[in-house]
Amino acid sequence: MIKLLDDDKIIEMLADETRSHWASGAGGVAAINPSNDPIIAAEMEREMIEAIDLQFADEQASKARTELRQAIADAKAVLGSPRLASIMNIRDKHLAHSLEITRAEKNGPIQPMKNGDETELLNASIPIIEQLYCWVNGTSFLIANSQKIDQHNAEALWNGCKFSVLR
Repeated sequence: MIKLLDDDKIIEMLADETRSHWASGAGGVAAINPSNDPIIAAEMEREMIEAIDLQFADEQASKARTELRQAIADAKAVLGSPRLASIMNIRDKHLAHSLEITRAEKNGPIQPMKNGDETELLNASIPIIEQLYCWVNGTSFLIANSQKIDQHNAEALWNGCKFSVLR
């Protein structure tokens, strides 16, 4: 996905989509009418709301550009990290295949994976995923909310059930 998004035209297209969403009045701003004449008041309110929406739309488009570029840079850093290389080497050598030596090891030594590398890699990828999801899909979610639900369900299982080994 990073290879697809790492293009200025794509980033600009996503920023334009964000701008058009907010410029269309999706912000739902209400204004105070400074005039007693209902026609003038309505026109002033419409112009004020339009100006506020356009300013906010430009701010959101700029934020989309910045955060997409940062997420892409962060993803590239993770993809090029020695930590990922060591995890992938273990996966290739012992889980996916049964190899004496991996292709990566033929190209040079690979750092051995350390306990906790997988957690650090996952934690580094969460903000990247959240940012990409937000700006590509136009909506957001927090993985922390899913983690809380998962934690609650796991606790309900392990605290609410009894297991006995029949051997």
